[in-house]
Amino acid sequence: MTGPGQFPIPAAPWPRMFRDENLAARLARDGYVVVPLLEPSQVSELAELFRAIRPPELTGIWSNVHRRSREINLRVDETIRRLIAPRAAELFEDCDLAGATFLVKGMGPGSDSKPHQDWNNVDERRFLSLSVWCPLVDVDERNGALQVIPGSHRLFDTVRSITLPSVY
Repeated sequence: MTGPGQFPIPAAPWPRMFRDENLAARLARDGYVVVPLLEPSQVSELAELFRAIRPPELTGIWSNVHRRSREINLRVDETIRRLIAPRAAELFEDCDLAGATFLVKGMGPGSDSKPHQDWNNVDERRFLSLSVWCPLVDVDERNGALQVIPGSHRLFDTVRSITLPSVY
């Protein structure tokens, strides 16, 4: 179970990114780690922002980047990065924070997510790119927890994007 302010990081074992050797070894072995990220007040700030911009009905997979204005997307990105940046500086060496969004799994048909790897954000032969998943509520198998297959980050060495079919 993952709680508010914690996140697993799916990734691949290229350059070391974590300052902590134990976290770096676990990431290389399993492809993810779970670490504390945000304080309760920061989780509350993000939850309040989400409530202010969310659609009335959440069905399927929803993200602010596909359905909202540039102004709102910039506000979401800036808020998330501002809150995460201090902790990221403690956890990671030599890293840049890229875009930040809300991504929500709704309820009902079309809300499930099939096994997949996220799109490439960098040339993975040279760099390491991590996705951060930070739930704003307690999650478990009943309400949409993220499931990770340990070691699956080593199965495929491919370019991944919305325009290419998944190897899964």
